[in-house]
Amino acid sequence: MTITTKFNINDEVWFIHPKTQRVVQGKVCGIDCMVNSRKKYEANPNNKGLIPTGEYETMWSKNRYDIYDKVAKDRYSVYEQSVFPTKQELINSL
Repeated sequence: MTITTKFNINDEVWFIHPKTQRVVQGKVCGIDCMVNSRKKYEANPNNKGLIPTGEYETMWSKNRYDIYDKVAKDRYSVYEQSVFPTKQELINSL
């Protein structure tokens, strides 16, 4: 399995500050990748129904960034869909 992220450690990014609700710039200082899976099943050749294969398949994955806010001098966790490379892209998403 390969996990890719939109941003890397030390990238400058823009996000909505969780406390002030203002547009701020910060630096990525950590990345959390969450992946969830479920059992895989196949048709039972002897009768109706399914049997587990012993393998798992990915259901979903989410990336969350720890961002250091230079102004507040604090770290915040923000999901990838709420982080942008430029201020203009963040504004356009609103």
